Amino acid sequence: YKRQVSFLHQETLEDFPLIDAVAVGEGEMTFLEMLKAYRGSPADWTGIPGVATRYGSFVPRPLIPDLDTLPYIDFGNLPAMSGDSSFVRIDALRGCYGRCRFCSTTQFWQRRVRRKSSARLIEEMGRLHKNTGLNRFLMVGDNFAKDRPAVSELCRRIREKGRGWEWCCAMTISDSSREELEEMRDAGCVSIFVGVESPNQDTLDRMSKPVDVNRTTAMIVTAIEAKK
Repeated sequence: YKRQVSFLHQETLEDFPLIDAVAVGEGEMTFLEMLKAYRGSPADWTGIPGVATRYGSFVPRPLIPDLDTLPYIDFGNLPAMSGDSSFVRIDALRGCYGRCRFCSTTQFWQRRVRRKSSARLIEEMGRLHKNTGLNRFLMVGDNFAKDRPAVSELCRRIREKGRGWEWCCAMTISDSSREELEEMRDAGCVSIFVGVESPNQDTLDRMSKPVDVNRTTAMIVTAIEAKK
């Protein structure tokens, strides 16, 4: 699991002799540099930012500043998929707006939130639809709908495309309104994951989760009504 080995990379190398190196944190650029540097020995990776080995000091790698610069994933060689329940995953957001005590997400992403632009997401949805035959997408990322201007722009762009795309996301629904939920619905949002964690307000307050139980319950009812 990427977060476990990232937080415990030294312990991982000590406890598991078969593991030669750990890519700590984001691995896209790190792994590419590892491939280019490899000449037959794990020692070849010594000094590459983001790589923990047994052969030298660990050098941290900064987070990728702009997620739009990441290459597109090519699903062209995969067989066509079908089925109403199938969603294609899109890495849409990294980080979390919350500061919950129990969760490693905030620490893993260095208390930063980075999103792909709506233009990039639209392009990615189009490519994935062409390569897989699917028009249902899972926007991977914690509390995807928190940034309302960004979500509104994405909804507008999806409506303009008119391709019948459907999508789902995770969100703290207590932050939303019926108008915002209807905007998402009209742009093809068919499912929402709501991470309440606990129905007890005292428990939520103790773990620093900014969720109002009563407001969340009311908005879940509103979302169900808005879907009809």
